Amino acid sequence: MNKKLIASAVSAAVIAPVAAQGELTVYGRVANAIDLNSGTSAEGLRNVSGVSSRFGLKFNQSVGNGLTAHARYEFATSSDKEQGGIEDVRIATAGVSGGFGRIDAGNQWSAYFNTVGTLISPTYSLGHYLYAGVGGGPFRASNTIKYANSYGPIYAEVDVRLGSPNSESVDVAENLRGEGLGIGVTWAADSNLTVAASIDLEEHDESGVSKLAFTNGDVIVDNNVLVTRNSVGEAENLDVEHERLGIAAKYNDARGYWLAVGWQNTTSTADDVMVTGLSQDDSANTSAFVTKVEQDIDTLFLYGGGNIDAATTWLAGYSVASDARPANQIPLGGSGDTGDSSQYTVGVYRTLGSGFKVFYEIAQLQSDNKNWDGSHQLLGMRVIF
Repeated sequence: MNKKLIASAVSAAVIAPVAAQGELTVYGRVANAIDLNSGTSAEGLRNVSGVSSRFGLKFNQSVGNGLTAHARYEFATSSDKEQGGIEDVRIATAGVSGGFGRIDAGNQWSAYFNTVGTLISPTYSLGHYLYAGVGGGPFRASNTIKYANSYGPIYAEVDVRLGSPNSESVDVAENLRGEGLGIGVTWAADSNLTVAASIDLEEHDESGVSKLAFTNGDVIVDNNVLVTRNSVGEAENLDVEHERLGIAAKYNDARGYWLAVGWQNTTSTADDVMVTGLSQDDSANTSAFVTKVEQDIDTLFLYGGGNIDAATTWLAGYSVASDARPANQIPLGGSGDTGDSSQYTVGVYRTLGSGFKVFYEIAQLQSDNKNWDGSHQLLGMRVIF
């Protein structure tokens, strides 16, 4: 018997009871790539990597009075190895929409990323290094209620995160935890120009679950205590606040070319920090109380692209991040960059058929503290269904 007929019969038996009441869409993406990484943190790494593969369901149902109920459930899938095929939940929302706009609750794309992140992190995979890795830009947000609506040429999103700031839970999405507020506004100035701005405020407590890695050399912290390179300080009463501001604009030329520019600032502070390091004569471990730790990172992005032919597009970009934290400050988190970091990115993408695309991306990375130096390449294919 034809395998397609069998698959269709099974799908009909499972979906038909639901589809009779509303609209159910099954979607997904498998993206595998040869991953070549010559950076200092992963010298000579070569493997086949699953690049943001996922599987999801969307459901819409009219409930009367001009209202539509909707739900979405999407999880990441591992497509490069046998174990752990189903990974973390990416999107899981329930909501309602109508003339008043749209409301969604659950785990979802943050207002910040939907507004400016999509413009300043446009690559398939490699654009996130300075956007999220160094600059602290978020992607999805847990424990979130979001409101969105259009007002003529203006589209606005507001999300409120209700996670307890005092919780030590690690159930968080990318770069967002605890409680917070995000606001994003996109203005379609004309058919070619889009301008966007967003702000995100976040507060959470990392006491007992986070350590501070001191990687910026020998620093006199307080009370004659010397913290040496690569030593580790235990965080006590670590109340962390992040303030993010992003501004971006994208211009689409009628000939098929586009240019995107953006700026992102992430300011982080932590109050009432207790750290442990070596005493100045290296004779014993000594504790020191630091009232505040600060970090201020500015990141600039410039991307452009266009059509090579009807089936092929290209992308090229440059971004640079500057950490304005004073030299004698302690970096927040164990992997935060210090000093300046830059990245050159090039990508080529070719569509070979409906839902099938091959691509190549390369990023050349440089940073003052050498943790990011080197190149990262992806040569892969995407199948979208």
